[in-house]
Amino acid sequence: MKFSTRAWHLGEHADWTDREYRAVGPAYRRYVNSISDRFPIEVLALAHFDLHDGLFKAFDFDQLQQILRMRVRCGDSSTVGYYDVSLVYHDAVVSESETGDVLAVVDDPETEVLYDEVDIAENNAFKHRLLLWPRGELTVQFSHLHLTKNPVANR
Repeated sequence: MKFSTRAWHLGEHADWTDREYRAVGPAYRRYVNSISDRFPIEVLALAHFDLHDGLFKAFDFDQLQQILRMRVRCGDSSTVGYYDVSLVYHDAVVSESETGDVLAVVDDPETEVLYDEVDIAENNAFKHRLLLWPRGELTVQFSHLHLTKNPVANR
């Protein structure tokens, strides 16, 4: 993660003020705005989705075809309701830090998305970084993306 790091989330920057902690979210949004003209419409849409507290409902990575299919259950019962965000990443390269075993992390029913970030990568590609709870960080580099959002009854 570039902005919403685990150390930031856990408040481990002893020398930071409350103002510096609160500045991280707006700094990321300014950064996305500064590069948004380089995003295709679906990458831009992903940058504005709220995956916070999302649960992994499906995760299938075809390494041979370099296609990652992922479905994340998001939302809440009080304001927006629940919905599934289905993502299909093409020319995908998946990396996972902290644990090294991405399938074990996403298959764990306790795993949630804390924060996610979209960025520009090398070679006209894009990156989607996800900080996970209670452990793990997932990064997907991809060339293009298909994204859908569908309402669901419950979490």
